[in-house]
Amino acid sequence: MNKKHVLLEIKRREVINDFWKYLEYMDGDFWKMRALYLKPLSDKITEYYLSNEPDDIYKFEEGGEKYYKMKINIALFPRFAKSFWSQRLKEWLIIIDNNIQILSLSANQTLSTKLHRKLLDTFKTNKRFRFLFNYKPLIANSQEFTITAGVTNCFATSIGGQSTGNGANVIIIDDAYKDHATALSDVQNQKVLDFYDSAIKNRFEGDKRLEIHIGTRWTTKELTAELIKQNHFHHIVKVPALQNGKSILPGIISTKELLTFMKNDPVTFDSTYQQNPNDVKGALFPRKELIFVDKFAKQEGSISFVSVDLADEGDDFASAPLAQKNKYTGNYCISDVCFTKENSEVFEIKLKKFIKKHRPTFLVIEKNSDPTLARIIVNYCYSVGVIPTKIHSTANKHKKILSNTGRIKKLEFLNNQNGIYHEAITQLTTYEKDGSSKHDDFADSLAMLIEHAVKYLPSEFEIIIEEEEYENHK
Repeated sequence: MNKKHVLLEIKRREVINDFWKYLEYMDGDFWKMRALYLKPLSDKITEYYLSNEPDDIYKFEEGGEKYYKMKINIALFPRFAKSFWSQRLKEWLIIIDNNIQILSLSANQTLSTKLHRKLLDTFKTNKRFRFLFNYKPLIANSQEFTITAGVTNCFATSIGGQSTGNGANVIIIDDAYKDHATALSDVQNQKVLDFYDSAIKNRFEGDKRLEIHIGTRWTTKELTAELIKQNHFHHIVKVPALQNGKSILPGIISTKELLTFMKNDPVTFDSTYQQNPNDVKGALFPRKELIFVDKFAKQEGSISFVSVDLADEGDDFASAPLAQKNKYTGNYCISDVCFTKENSEVFEIKLKKFIKKHRPTFLVIEKNSDPTLARIIVNYCYSVGVIPTKIHSTANKHKKILSNTGRIKKLEFLNNQNGIYHEAITQLTTYEKDGSSKHDDFADSLAMLIEHAVKYLPSEFEIIIEEEEYENHK
């Protein structure tokens, strides 16, 4: 064996015998800034897998069967690369044990497949990997990966989705919930809990087992929270993005970005970035947190906006708020609204009168529920000198409203109004934080208005972290 082969074998053994060394070999300095939070756990995994007799805390006995099982929870904020870390872990586990069986799960098959394909790419095309290891996969498709005949080394599926009839030595659940709204849904949450009880926790086999839950800590009722209550996990890695008023990874996400997100969406900031789950209850827009003014007059020459949310179902409202700049305050105010439960023919007539009366600069209308009416309104806008935009709204409504909470609270509303304006405000101030409200029409139309307006006037509609406020957090 020549010197080159000797050095190659030394490096191969080094990464086989140390998961963190494998990470460093594959990705260089990428993990350096994350080492404080992930290296201790990575070292524990290395020790667990390379020891013939792991620590007694991992020892279990059930029905006469004895085995070891390490159970881990990882709660990290977006862009921390938690899914990338778990991908590299799966690669390393397959390297050290060609007969290992890994079951990888995510909220839906699309996400699961996306993560799985990155594993396939490493084995098939990554030059650094193939310099040390030259495996030839026997099966490598969107769900299954195999390098050993008769063994499914990794199978990727979704919560509630298809899985093999085989057992697994390792089960990794990476994002059991698609988003905040899904986690807040009692029905969806129960599906996740039931799937874990019926199809996951009894799937383990082998003398040495590993169970990892990775994801955002959304609520105190979701799967991870329930398992923590049962003292299920041996190791919990929980890392808030903002600590002592500063971002812990400023090269990845700045303090200013985090403070901006906190103001724009205070409801989900704690769970998404701070990993503090909460069961949001109560009104998202209580009247005391909104700005009401007694005096309003449109500032001459200012840009104005209308957004049109068409009724999705028979009991829904069609909602079209108007935002104009208030000359008394210099802020944007919802100065009027076209708001009704009447049929589309009546709403068309009312909306045309509304547009003609106010002549907004821009109008945005969602076309999902009634493309014909949307086309009619767009054509009418052209005829009266209003610049229209049709959009196809695909985002979860509640998620969109949540992400614009801070911006909506920056708007002004008129005080002591009666009729449809009062009705719209009542719908807004009774909108629930958990998205359980029967009607979201006015809140959704405000979120749509802001997302459109911020493109033209970011300084007016975006949450701006003032310099002195930012300095106080530095």
